[in-house]
Amino acid sequence: IPAKDYPLLVRKVLKSLWFVTSHTNQIRRYRLKSFGRSATEHKFVKNEGEQTTVADYFNDKWNIRLRHPHLPVVELFNPAIKNQSCFLPMELVTVDEWQRSLKPLTTDQQAKVTKKTVVRPGERYGMIRRVADERGFNNDSYLSKFGITVDVNEMVMLRARILPPPEIKYKSAHGDQREVVERVQIGKWWLNNRFNKAREIRAWAVILVSQREPDNRQIRLARDFASKIPQAMSKYGIRFNSSPIEKSDAAVPQTILARMNELKMHGCEVIIYILNQVGDDIYHAIKFFGNVKIDTIIGIIHYRKIGDAFSMAHHLVSIYAFVYVLTLNVMPYFANFRLLAELSTPSVNFRWFLDALKYPRRSKAFILNGLFMTIVFFFVRIFAMPIYWWKVYTVAVTPLWSHMGHFRFILIIVCVVLDVINLYWFSKMFRGCVKTLTAAYEKKKD
Repeated sequence: IPAKDYPLLVRKVLKSLWFVTSHTNQIRRYRLKSFGRSATEHKFVKNEGEQTTVADYFNDKWNIRLRHPHLPVVELFNPAIKNQSCFLPMELVTVDEWQRSLKPLTTDQQAKVTKKTVVRPGERYGMIRRVADERGFNNDSYLSKFGITVDVNEMVMLRARILPPPEIKYKSAHGDQREVVERVQIGKWWLNNRFNKAREIRAWAVILVSQREPDNRQIRLARDFASKIPQAMSKYGIRFNSSPIEKSDAAVPQTILARMNELKMHGCEVIIYILNQVGDDIYHAIKFFGNVKIDTIIGIIHYRKIGDAFSMAHHLVSIYAFVYVLTLNVMPYFANFRLLAELSTPSVNFRWFLDALKYPRRSKAFILNGLFMTIVFFFVRIFAMPIYWWKVYTVAVTPLWSHMGHFRFILIIVCVVLDVINLYWFSKMFRGCVKTLTAAYEKKKD
């Protein structure tokens, strides 16, 4: 790894950890954002408009003379106030203790854990031998009362046997009735056959995103990485049937979105981004463009494959309202009140799972989930309507109502649309419950 990439690697490893500072006689907890220049070189503007270095500031403000002023400063932030950062000397920042690492162990770490925990046969024999000698089983009065004797002279010798490795059988992916058998190879199953036939990727792209223009070495590494993708994915049944479209873009959200729209117009099915020394903001921007903007357009075009027109209308007006609320930080009470309606979503999703698993509509699980879904839906969406509109009325009668502008449209028009859709959905649920309960009553009566 080049030396210039060390800060990025360290930042990725440490970004999920909590850091604490105590130089202010009060423990404060932060997250890591990045690193800066050394404490003697990193300057900032104080409240009086005077520029000073981090080392001089801590010497003047806290009477702390840094022992390692040549080390880079650490840029920390409070997750509750993400827009505000503070630059602190590295020697005054410590990792908060007793934090759990939720990341999976690497291959080297797993090997070290195995070496630390493994007990070799000779050591295990010595441990058992020592217990047998120290315990004195033949002198134990309780064992003799039960007629139990233990031969501590030597262990029992047994002939070893090798168990046959288990097999996995499943249907062939080629459409015939043959069974595909997979056996253990080198300690694990080699599932080289395909359960499902994957779609062929006819157009795909690899985009290198950098803070500055990439050099020839970086372009060559990205090209080598792209050339190995088809071979690696072919092991999992995914086939790339063309050479990739190779582009290099600056780490600017508008440029990334423009490139994404351009590739979409060319029928590109998969876009793989290589992020070269960019911050988390670019990563989240790409996720937002791909998962929210592009997916919303696809959902509008193919809404019949996702749901009905009511579902699409519900999603669109909800996205419109909550984007408005979150970007302007307004109306948190009304937004959270409307979010209570999502308490009915788990049972709706569970119904989809039962349907996908081909459960009969008259099965016990389907009926119980339907009844529970209807009851919860009523309380969080229907019963809550008059409460919500009463709160809107208490705001509408105040003098500030005339100054709220576009907020009134969201409070009234958007919520009227949502309530009409919820009433329509509840009527279908209620009719289904009545039909199911009536059929069950008639069956019991007969």
